[in-house]
Amino acid sequence: MASSLSSTGIPAYFVTASEWSHGDYGKVRPDTDVVILLSHSGTTTECCEAARYLRSLRVTVLSVVGTADSTLADLSDASISYNLSVCEPLGGVPCSSIVLQVRQHWKCLSMLSSES
Repeated sequence: MASSLSSTGIPAYFVTASEWSHGDYGKVRPDTDVVILLSHSGTTTECCEAARYLRSLRVTVLSVVGTADSTLADLSDASISYNLSVCEPLGGVPCSSIVLQVRQHWKCLSMLSSES
């Protein structure tokens, strides 16, 4: 997502949830930046903690989650849910959720690029 946004001239960076949890917030600018957090469960500790902290910095938080009624969705300014209603066909291997997250990724890109 970050590389797609950068290719359109929108400054973007990719940071993993574990990097966020270790204090890698240096490039975030309050009142101007949007952070997109992706979590299938919507309860990933690192993502939820990042959302709380980013909101305290007045950074807009958008989340893409597998469950609309989740902690991360509640902590976000806006949330897109893909509500995966069936179990992953390969058991614990995420495949359907990844396909749906990529689909929502393009929705996010379309929304963000239309605003700039």
